[in-house]
Amino acid sequence: MREIQYHMTTSSGFDETLQVRFDDEMKTVEYAVPDDLPAWTDLKVHQCPNCPLEVDFVRSCPAAAALVDLVGRSQNMNSFEEVDLEVITSDRTVKQTVTAQRAFSSFMGLILPISGCPRLEVFKPMARFHLPLANEDETMYRTISMYAVRQLFRAEQGFEIESDLKGLLDIYGEVDKVNIALNARLEQATTNGATSNAIVVLGSFAVALPGLIDKSVGEIKALFRSGEE
Repeated sequence: MREIQYHMTTSSGFDETLQVRFDDEMKTVEYAVPDDLPAWTDLKVHQCPNCPLEVDFVRSCPAAAALVDLVGRSQNMNSFEEVDLEVITSDRTVKQTVTAQRAFSSFMGLILPISGCPRLEVFKPMARFHLPLANEDETMYRTISMYAVRQLFRAEQGFEIESDLKGLLDIYGEVDKVNIALNARLEQATTNGATSNAIVVLGSFAVALPGLIDKSVGEIKALFRSGEE
């Protein structure tokens, strides 16, 4: 099993470690989820408009349930409080001082795709090869690469594939709806704003993607052309 730890400390005494464990194919995933989930995790509470789950069969929103531990640990945190973040993976350790909302956003980028949310599981490969605190350019490259590999494997299986990135835009359009609903849940769950603002930070990429994609694709194409000349 691989393990990723998010160890966060502040000058005010906050000292918490969030941990996720999974096997290489991510068939087994382990992280802290309380036995008694709070009401704000009920599927019917701010349910995403594009959620395929049915309240008659599923009690709790899997994405919300995955965030309960983080919300419980961070009740007294301010969004812009400085956090000394240490992310320990099986392969490397990353250390950086960031705002609480930035640290939480990075952790959410890891745990939400593996939470069981049907709309977010498309990003499970990115969680498997998690890059803590990825910047916009890194996220753009990783996202496009993931989408291209996905098309390659779909072609191998005989499925219809897309030769442009319209499908990627469609995916992020659905993700944006999830982020909005999760933000509403988190605003109900806590008054400190750090976790709800973290969702806003995480979701800002989905909102900005249409404007970023042409520029980023052009830059990436230039890198590949330089190797052929």
